[in-house]
Amino acid sequence: MANHFVDTAADAGGDGTTSDLTGVHCAWDTIADVNAATFAPGDSILFKCGCTWRETLVIPSAGTNGHPITFSSYGTGDKPKIYGSTVPVSWISESYVPTPVPALAQGSAATIGTTPVTSSFTNTPTEGNLLVCYATGTTVIGNASIENNWTLAISALYSTTATLSIWYKVAGAAESKDVTVTWTSSTTTTVKAFEYSGILNPVLDKTAKTDHTGGTVTSRSSGTTDTITAAVELCIAAIKLGNTISSESWSNSFATLWRTSSTPVDVVGSLTTSAAAAIETTLSWTTARYAGGCIATFKSDEGSRSLYYADQLTTPITNWFVGIDEAIHWGASKASKDELEAEYDWWFDDPNNRLYVYAATDPATRYSSVEVSLDNGRGIWVDQSHYYNYIIVDGFEIAFISGNGIVLREYSTITNNTIHHLGIDTANHSYGAEVNCGTDSTISHNTIYEVLVAGIYSTGHYDPHTTEGVIVESNTVYDCGITLIKFITSADADATCASNIIRYNNLYYTDSYVPTATYGNGILIEGRSGSAADDFEIYQNIIRAYKTGILLYYYTTNAKVYNNDITAKVGYGISVPPTGSSGDIIKNNIIVDSALGGLFAPDKAVISDCDYNCWYTTTGTVYTLIDGVSYHSDDFAAYKAATGWDTHGLWEDPLITSAATPDFHLLPASPCINAGVDVGLTEDIEGNPIR
Repeated sequence: MANHFVDTAADAGGDGTTSDLTGVHCAWDTIADVNAATFAPGDSILFKCGCTWRETLVIPSAGTNGHPITFSSYGTGDKPKIYGSTVPVSWISESYVPTPVPALAQGSAATIGTTPVTSSFTNTPTEGNLLVCYATGTTVIGNASIENNWTLAISALYSTTATLSIWYKVAGAAESKDVTVTWTSSTTTTVKAFEYSGILNPVLDKTAKTDHTGGTVTSRSSGTTDTITAAVELCIAAIKLGNTISSESWSNSFATLWRTSSTPVDVVGSLTTSAAAAIETTLSWTTARYAGGCIATFKSDEGSRSLYYADQLTTPITNWFVGIDEAIHWGASKASKDELEAEYDWWFDDPNNRLYVYAATDPATRYSSVEVSLDNGRGIWVDQSHYYNYIIVDGFEIAFISGNGIVLREYSTITNNTIHHLGIDTANHSYGAEVNCGTDSTISHNTIYEVLVAGIYSTGHYDPHTTEGVIVESNTVYDCGITLIKFITSADADATCASNIIRYNNLYYTDSYVPTATYGNGILIEGRSGSAADDFEIYQNIIRAYKTGILLYYYTTNAKVYNNDITAKVGYGISVPPTGSSGDIIKNNIIVDSALGGLFAPDKAVISDCDYNCWYTTTGTVYTLIDGVSYHSDDFAAYKAATGWDTHGLWEDPLITSAATPDFHLLPASPCINAGVDVGLTEDIEGNPIR
């Protein structure tokens, strides 16, 4: 049994046999040295505290029963860091003027109805804004472009005879019909009507221009002011369309108009020439011209943006911005340079191998670091093509990785690690601490957060497809995209997932964190047809879930859910769907302020025993939902009569310190004190004896 040392300050070419920094017999300096070595059972590989490695540690050997191989630390200071990222060396400033893009702004479909319209702007339009109203919720106008002057262009494809009328309203003038176009067409006929706002001209020319094939044109009928001496004008144009086919295209200044029906539609456009106070701030029609829509602002003149770029040879997977205060912010990937408009936005200029970010000042001094994640997949793991087990990973910080943090196999231990900021999306295999086929393994005393799928995960995807005797205890896990702890049976025919224990964990979602879609469970157990997740023990956990506190999903049998304290922001405290489940026992749990109810059981037959629980909510009316029947605060007797459950249970305030924090310490007057039943537990989450 030997000790091996790894230190980034060591000379290259050391043999790892001592903690010395120079000479042949000195510490290794890279993880690549570790990956290339062979270790004997009982060996320890010790990483220097305070050092950072931007590599993946692939476990190269197996331990044996009683003689595991240990990966841990030595020295003092911060835990050794294994990061799956690079850090740009220098940043170059670039002042960039983006191509204007449309964005939703003033008004909405709710403010523009079928009656004559009066819709006030919420603020004065800025110079050069193009405001567009559209008529139905199935119509979208997008992607305008700037020419030498503003152009509102309409191209319509018709299948029958139709009439197009352009209505406009100039500031201070009456509404008028400017152009009437009438034609009889085949499906190939195209009619275009143009109006120019004359932004670049001191005198506004309101003469209409038309371009068409087939049919007849009647130019401007009446009501237009040919000369505007003031610099300010607001022109509203309502375009009346006849019968149309399923799609239309906008030429020149608009890209595409999508339509999902052939119903005739009114479309409204407006143009402004400057931002002076004289701009008319109310759209007001004396007759109904259109049926609904919203107003979009075209951001035409916002000036330059403060961008920075750094050379980056490899395409980033994602980026994180670490503040001077050590707060970590997920970067927001953008599809183009134009979309860089808020802090933490980034875009990769592939042809030029540059990483661009939006930042007010130099990122080199604005942040502690910008962590650029590459496609490395894992931090510390056992290659599943090998059968390396009996491994201990103790005391690392693992972060900024596109996939998993630590992945081990049978008879192994993951303990005392800090794991955070993993994953690129929820379809990716992104787990903080995972034991795969991890029979008799332990995941304990870790702090895990900001992982895009699950903080702790166990399954049996590889031979022998068995997950038994896994203990997950005394971890703090919070703010993970789908769930905080997840066990799932492998889909293989010979898979087994049974007799696992989840206890003494502190699991929660902070108020500012919103999980992916409708996820955000505390503990999720899922079996499969023919291979149920069987005989789980889930006890003494404190759970502040976003969705559901404990979800005993499909094919979960004989689970024992004891002495858990739960609150759920938008879901249930405990949920037991019926498919393939049976024999579950629920006792001694305190469930407070779970939005949809404390217990959800569509088929009560799957629960064999449910007693000594306290169900309570201060904000809602549903306490439990059993067999499709909701039971409320005043339905306790009916609930007990219908289910036979909670003969010794409570439907009253447990008087805890705080459900919001959460702090489930019972106040002296709590009715839950000494109100439970002995289920064989000897101590609580804080190590206090249970009497």
